[in-house]
Amino acid sequence: MDRSDTPQLLLTSGLARGARLLNRRISRAETSLPGLEQIAVLALASSRLTRVVTLDEITAPLRERLDAKAQDDADSTWVWANRLVSCPACVGWWVSLGISVALPGRHRLLRGASVAGAQMFLALVERLVSEQGRAAISGADVAEAYADDVHLEKVDELAS
Repeated sequence: MDRSDTPQLLLTSGLARGARLLNRRISRAETSLPGLEQIAVLALASSRLTRVVTLDEITAPLRERLDAKAQDDADSTWVWANRLVSCPACVGWWVSLGISVALPGRHRLLRGASVAGAQMFLALVERLVSEQGRAAISGADVAEAYADDVHLEKVDELAS
């Protein structure tokens, strides 16, 4: 081996070492835990699908049919299915787990449990906001109606 081969050997060994390091980083990234962004996006998707199944009007006819079958046959799987579909927490768990297992990657069950927890948190926040929102709107409507009545009484007093 002469001195003219030295730069080529250094370059080749440097490239090989860089490729090994890159390969290690890629394999570590594949085995890493699910990221927060991934869990947030999956939780939002799971929350929406859960709402479609358990609460939205579009699936109300299916839920009503399921309820009727459960009423007809009290000791059947229909009762169990009806209870499942009427429970947002239950449907959320299974939807979260199904979405997480269907997607490629490692730690699918851990991702599913994380998504289910985040989805349940979203469901609780949505419920809190919607109940308080409805109460605030109702309170504002009552206050507006009261103000209108008081205003009309004052107008009547001034007119007489």
